[in-house]
Amino acid sequence: MPHTVGAWFHLSITQWSGGPPALPKGPKLMDFFISTASAQAAPGPAVGAPAAGLLEVLPLLIIGVIFYFIFVRPEQRRKKEHKRMVDTLELGDEVETKGGLLGKVKQIDNNFAQIEVTKGVVVMIKRDSIAGVMPKDTMNSMGTAKSPVSTAKTKSP
Repeated sequence: MPHTVGAWFHLSITQWSGGPPALPKGPKLMDFFISTASAQAAPGPAVGAPAAGLLEVLPLLIIGVIFYFIFVRPEQRRKKEHKRMVDTLELGDEVETKGGLLGKVKQIDNNFAQIEVTKGVVVMIKRDSIAGVMPKDTMNSMGTAKSPVSTAKTKSP
């Protein structure tokens, strides 16, 4: 019986009296997937030629540097500016939160700040959620200093 890949799988253990059968001679199964020429070792670099490994990695290094200057460095700068702005908050500053609330800082803690949104309405927020400091009298110019409670008379039932 010729030794082919299919026949080798169908041999039973009882037929292996002297160990597993010899592998087939001639073309091997892996020759179908990898040609023998491409599996051979490549010749080394010529004398005086630049190292091929550096030339292969150079485009990846260039892309990494470009990504650093386009994405990472500006984000670090924005974080540093935001931290400086939050650290310099003072009582009475008018701020905008990331949620869109405008208010006046009434109390500042290490992690939290209390802002007065309108008269008598104080909201406690995390200091990191403050998006920016507004110019003085922004709330007065927008008319938000008035109480939102309607003063119109309603009919009693």
